[in-house]
Amino acid sequence: KSGEVRYLNFMGNEFGHPDWIDFPRTGNNYSHEYCRRRFHLARNPDLLYRHLLAWDRACIHLQRDHPFMHSNHLIVSEHNEHTKVIVVERDDLIFVFNFHPTQNHATYKIGTPDHGRYKLVLDSDSWDVGGQGRVPHAETYFTTPETSADDPSRSLNGRPCSITLPILPSRTCQVYLKQPEKTSKKAAKSGRPARRPKPKNNAVLNVVSKKPTFPTLT
Repeated sequence: KSGEVRYLNFMGNEFGHPDWIDFPRTGNNYSHEYCRRRFHLARNPDLLYRHLLAWDRACIHLQRDHPFMHSNHLIVSEHNEHTKVIVVERDDLIFVFNFHPTQNHATYKIGTPDHGRYKLVLDSDSWDVGGQGRVPHAETYFTTPETSADDPSRSLNGRPCSITLPILPSRTCQVYLKQPEKTSKKAAKSGRPARRPKPKNNAVLNVVSKKPTFPTLT
């Protein structure tokens, strides 16, 4: 949960607190049974609580590496009741949530505020946080214009450009960051932007068979 420029996590979520927290009071006969923090659970490699701690760290690192909470740019560009997908823009980041309980979405197009390149910077389906590694991490996504000379008012959910994501796994979220513009030496001298490279074919849509190193959580 975030409020304006703060990151707030419910007590115990960062390591998966298995019990409620109840301080001694008249109603529980001043018991200390649930007046404890079980931080050690996240350090046990045999338990899954470590994944919640890793996700909490990844969220904090996202704000640290790409500060977005102070940005005034906040737009919910998509809220689809059918697909259960929500797309939110905050600063140069695009947050994509698939809240569908069972349906993965393949080749899903989302709107972007302008043209450019986007890369994945946070993934709740990553192996590092207990996911299944279905989202490609090394891919660069080039935008496609949604407007045209014949119909300048055309858009995708009110956005002039779009990127197509290979997969949105159910009950996951991903965050994409707009990359700085590249300028070749020749283009820099002429004042023209660098030519957009042709996208390469890849087969990273298959389920990753080994644990990738993204995101870095140390």
